[in-house]
Amino acid sequence: MRVVRHRLRRVGGEVPGEVGNRASTWRERHGVLLEVEDDGGARGVGEASPLPGYSPDTLEACEAALAAWGARLPIEIGGNGPPLERVEASSSSAPDDAPAARMAVETALLDLIGRRSGVPVSELLSGSRPTAAVPLCALLSGRDGAARAAEVREGLASGVRCFKLKVGGPDFAGELEAIRSLRRDCPGPWLLRLDANGAWSPEEARRNLAALAGLGVELVEQPVAGDALFDLTGSPVLLAADEAMRLPGAVGRLRASRACAAVVLKPMVLGGLVRCLRLGRSAREARLGVIVTHSFDGPVALAAACELALALATPLPCGLAPHPALAAYGPALPAALRPDRIAPHARPGLGLADVS
Repeated sequence: MRVVRHRLRRVGGEVPGEVGNRASTWRERHGVLLEVEDDGGARGVGEASPLPGYSPDTLEACEAALAAWGARLPIEIGGNGPPLERVEASSSSAPDDAPAARMAVETALLDLIGRRSGVPVSELLSGSRPTAAVPLCALLSGRDGAARAAEVREGLASGVRCFKLKVGGPDFAGELEAIRSLRRDCPGPWLLRLDANGAWSPEEARRNLAALAGLGVELVEQPVAGDALFDLTGSPVLLAADEAMRLPGAVGRLRASRACAAVVLKPMVLGGLVRCLRLGRSAREARLGVIVTHSFDGPVALAAACELALALATPLPCGLAPHPALAAYGPALPAALRPDRIAPHARPGLGLADVS
């Protein structure tokens, strides 16, 4: 199978309302779609959507990297040997400082191979057809307690049992009260996950985590920034590494420190599906849970992340529920996505309708 043509197209637009964390908000999301075609006319699609101010790369850098990759066509991705090795060898020409471009190349090639061979990308990644569904975690984006409570009730009605709330603002006492109010307004056995995006100092983290004990918090993602996470041991609340996964040797350092119970994988930020697959498998060998999520990407990248979650067969709820920024890209949703879970499917490739 030879990839003979490619096409790049900018996508995206305004986000209804806004999305964000405690440090930044985004009212627009943009990306680049990479479409590839083989010598038999089969196509695959990938997406590069770096998040401004959060991702290490830019949209312009990814566009240049993808154009340079396309200039090397045609390339051979058929023949003998595991398809992941062939895909990774091709995507490696994209520079390490453009992880979203690597994500786009890998996704497009895996989608192409899947469509040509008639199997889902999740099967290409795992080596066998996944059979277990992965539960969803939904991000609470409401601006006040009433709006967030309404989101929880709506999610519970559709079968979602895990919700994530961004914390890390200047008023932790107010955030504590918001958590208590949410539990009072929405009683029942559901999970609450918090994400501080590294906003707390180590001293604040120890104090805040102690205050969160007993409030029914499933885990806190990235309470402190960078290397400080590896020293944050003995927390009364389970922790997960998110931004720290960008650091060299992160899984080994987490294994040694035992600071965290889980890792969070964002393929758009970490450089693609194959790298995240390896990170996820290494994490599981280290007895760490695995959570796959997004960086407010478009539908192609969301579909790819769903396939990764299925391939890793993680029992932890993954943050891949539809998010408001999807509206900036278009209406397509992954075949694997259900209201409350990511479900195994038999559609070839990413299982998306033609988004080109």
